[in-house]
Amino acid sequence: MNLTPIILAAAVGIALFTLPTRQTWATPKNGLAFETYFKSAEKQYSLPAGLLSRMAYQESRYNPNAISTRGAIGIMQIIPRWHPGVNVANPVDSIFYAGALMRKYYNEFKTWPAAIAAYNWGETNVRNKGIEQAPESTKRYIRDVLGDIGL
Repeated sequence: MNLTPIILAAAVGIALFTLPTRQTWATPKNGLAFETYFKSAEKQYSLPAGLLSRMAYQESRYNPNAISTRGAIGIMQIIPRWHPGVNVANPVDSIFYAGALMRKYYNEFKTWPAAIAAYNWGETNVRNKGIEQAPESTKRYIRDVLGDIGL
């Protein structure tokens, strides 16, 4: 944990306290092969730094061959049935597609928690029920991702 020194002057003297600073996500070693693509897609779609890398970590631990029990495939765990326009087997295509989706969701829902909920739980669920009704697993996903990227 990074610590930022904060000096407080008191009538009797000066005390030194340390408070935790906000962390920014650093892609773990197993995701570094995709780092350039995460950063490029984040820049192209004006996304917060670290968002796509952190989501890929949560979704697949950077495994481009991951397949979920619900049919999500690849590094970004995209369900081909709902997103037929992307080659989910190609990690670069998946990363840029996820970037475009996150920009679309943010533009529609106006907050990063709601955009992340749409990615994880489904945009129709967010639209019809709101993120307040999201399952605990989605709420945890939102907290984990946003907390790790410092938002």
